[in-house]
Amino acid sequence: MAKSAADVFLALQGRYIKLDRTSAKVNKLHAVGKISAFDVEQIYSGIYLDAFVSLERFIEDLFLGYVSGQVTLPTKAAKPLVTISPSSKAKEVMLGGKNFLDWIPYDANTKKRAQIYFNGNSSFLSLSKQDENLLGQLHQIRNALAHRSTHSIGVFHRLVVGNLPIVPRDKRPGNFLRTIFRANPSQTRLQYYLFEMLEIAKRLSE
Repeated sequence: MAKSAADVFLALQGRYIKLDRTSAKVNKLHAVGKISAFDVEQIYSGIYLDAFVSLERFIEDLFLGYVSGQVTLPTKAAKPLVTISPSSKAKEVMLGGKNFLDWIPYDANTKKRAQIYFNGNSSFLSLSKQDENLLGQLHQIRNALAHRSTHSIGVFHRLVVGNLPIVPRDKRPGNFLRTIFRANPSQTRLQYYLFEMLEIAKRLSE
């Protein structure tokens, strides 16, 4: 039975809520000295990577679901230009001999693929440039956390940290996520990125 795009979004939202609660628990444990700053940095890194992978999976589930008919489109959304049946073959067709599908960087993967399967009214083709740029930044943070290579860290420092007035230790990707994005209401950068990822996902599912 097909599920709605709203159902796919709500599943992602539920996961993000759990991830945010985990970060709050970690902060409380650190505040009373039960875990170290190193522990917090590692857990924050893991939470971010989980959130990023979950967003990629969300995009894939939505995209393949629309094309195969396993996910019903919102009322105002245009139908895909191409449909694949049976639904079990949708991913295999798009893989085209590759081992996995890349969705981010968004412009080079999801958007390019959407131009083949959807018309210009699709939410996959309607994200703002600001959203696309933010997805690029999110990907740079992901690479810095996952690869920790000289190149990925250099890109992170140049394009994400930039000239932000933070101390050297907070320029490490894991610690960067713990820094305060806004003071009132209090919000860490991890919380900010979780919120923004969810907002982008919501726009894609509408």
